[in-house]
Formats: sequence, C-alpha cells, structure tokens
Amino acid sequence: MVKAVNTEKSTDYADLIFDIAVINLQIGNANNAKIYFTEALNIYKAILPQEDLSEKVELTAKYLNHARIASVSDYLSLKQENIQ
Repeated sequence: MVKAVNTEKSTDYADLIFDIAVINLQIGNANNAKIYFTEALNIYKAILPQEDLSEKVELTAKYLNHARIASVSDYLSLKQENIQ
C-alpha cells in the first residue's frame, strides 16, 4: 500500500522497510534484517539531508549492536557506505 501510494524513494517507504528490518531482528532473522536495513539506508541516502541520514545510520547501528550481531567493523562499514 505504501509503495502504491508513494514511490520507492519516499521516507514512508524507507521507514516501512526499516521497520521490517527491526521485526526481522526481533524474530532472530539477522541476515534478512541486514538486507532490509541496507535497502532502507540506500533509500534514505537518496532522499534525506546528511544530518538525518547520520541519525538513521546511528539508529541502525544501535539496533544491530543491541541484537549482538554488529561489530565495530559493521558499524564503520555502514557509516562509510552511507555517509559520504
């Protein structure tokens, strides 16, 4: 529905994908979570100002760290890929 009303390059759609990533973390599907986080961050990168993108990357890192599936190198990789 969100994709039909908006485009794939909207904050609503990116937020939905981000939420799906969080749900995947909660049910223990870390691989899918990383895929969805990456997809959401790529959309955010295309449409958000740098400051807002930085906040999304920080939030993603917190979720990954909380689920104990992220390391410092994962975080730095996210930061470097999405904030340049």
